[in-house]
Amino acid sequence: YLTGHWTVSLIANVGEGRDEQFPDLPPLQGVDGSLDFERIYAFKIDHVGYAHQVSALVAREEGGPWQAGGFVDWTAGMGTRLYAEGRVIEDIRTFDPRRNAAQPADWEFTRAREGDSRAGGIWLAGVSHTLDHGTTLTLEGIYNRDGYDTRGADRLLDMASEVAPLLQDPDPQVAGEAAGLLAVASSPGPPLLRRHYLFAQADYRSADRSRSVTLRYLHNVDDDGGRVTVVGEWEPQDQVGLFAVAVYNHGDGDTEFARYQRHLVMAGMRYFF
Repeated sequence: YLTGHWTVSLIANVGEGRDEQFPDLPPLQGVDGSLDFERIYAFKIDHVGYAHQVSALVAREEGGPWQAGGFVDWTAGMGTRLYAEGRVIEDIRTFDPRRNAAQPADWEFTRAREGDSRAGGIWLAGVSHTLDHGTTLTLEGIYNRDGYDTRGADRLLDMASEVAPLLQDPDPQVAGEAAGLLAVASSPGPPLLRRHYLFAQADYRSADRSRSVTLRYLHNVDDDGGRVTVVGEWEPQDQVGLFAVAVYNHGDGDTEFARYQRHLVMAGMRYFF
């Protein structure tokens, strides 16, 4: 519903949207909580002004906790933006790894701090400024309350290192449980694994929009690892676009970004019909 500068929305995500020919994953004994899709409902309100935009949203997953979020974006001056966004959730829903000798792989995941009075969530604040020649500089700080503290992250790494050899176990139940636990460990719930991050970006675009270069850096303050990303694009003709992407993750094997991948380089071409 739109009226003046205001927009009110009611949202319902009632289906998984996945092809029905794919079977559901079997339940895992070591995961205390359903991995199945749950419907979610939300109420959202937006206000767009001359130099600002504000949004607020309240949502709830069936059988899950309430959560509220929103963002504010303000053009503070010529070429300068200030913005913040966040989400508060009634109970932290991160999967927490724990040792349990009663489980086939000796490990399990439980819902971390479920029912705890301390709310979870993620908060971000940032500022960006566009220089006269077209380069935009951005700096952000992120606090991810849903992420793991040092103790929880160490348990996650211990679980992964101990469960991985069980993929070759002759008992299919143990091997299957190990595979499922490792799959959850690779994506245990929060958008970021730890809690404190800094992000910086420099984005250059030529006056004719045919060339652009973006340099990004995301730093994990908790484990001192980070990710450097460089993206370059060039359109030599109206119908042809060339691009290249390079990613470098620094830190040891126990850091969030370097535990799976050290570097990546990709180049390609787009053709527009």
